[in-house]
Amino acid sequence: MMGFWWHWGTPWGWLGWTFIGIVFLAFLIWAIVSIVRGRSASMGPMCGMGGMSGHSHSQDHNHSLEILKERYARGEISREQFEQMKRDLEK
Repeated sequence: MMGFWWHWGTPWGWLGWTFIGIVFLAFLIWAIVSIVRGRSASMGPMCGMGGMSGHSHSQDHNHSLEILKERYARGEISREQFEQMKRDLEK
């Protein structure tokens, strides 16, 4: 016979399962808060007011220019196309 303490599958009985549940719930809350904070931080300071509108023009330009450079480096666009697109971004 295993005894009273082994009735629920842990040496602590219902107390052990309660502790495991609390730990799991805390982890779940932590994970959700981390995801929400990470998403709002990546959207900029104005994330609550129109999404990506809080990004500054220079950040958008730098990101677009990096993508353009990558496409040119991979050979997806010619030098002429690269130069024209770069001029269009600078306007």
